[in-house]
Amino acid sequence: MTGSEKADGYLRDAFDGLAESERETVFRLLESELLFSVEWLFYLDSKLASEVVAKAEREYRGDGYRHVFLLQESMIRHTGQMQYQEHLLGNYSNYVGRLKPLIINAVGRTPAMRKRSIFSRDCCRVKRTLVQSSERHESF
Repeated sequence: MTGSEKADGYLRDAFDGLAESERETVFRLLESELLFSVEWLFYLDSKLASEVVAKAEREYRGDGYRHVFLLQESMIRHTGQMQYQEHLLGNYSNYVGRLKPLIINAVGRTPAMRKRSIFSRDCCRVKRTLVQSSERHESF
């Protein structure tokens, strides 16, 4: 089972009322399923999750086959650190084709993209990246 499959069966109530040692155990179990369990890590311990997720994001950034955008989007949502939006945009061309629509959706869900003026500027950057990426693939 993936972390996503495990977590999909949970409600927040499952984690409320746990003893500190139980929360630590659950955190470590979910950490082993990182990428798909990232939201639950922030729910259990946002400070520790920020550290764990930032480290994993640095390690996995640029890997076009991993769902690193989940980490980046979560870091933006939970910490407000907008450099992760730059990572989303900057690494777009590294992702395999099947993940690219998910990255575009993730960028669209970030707070800065909800502001019209920023959206227009960043949307143009995403479009340029898409065009450049497709041009590179056509040349092969």
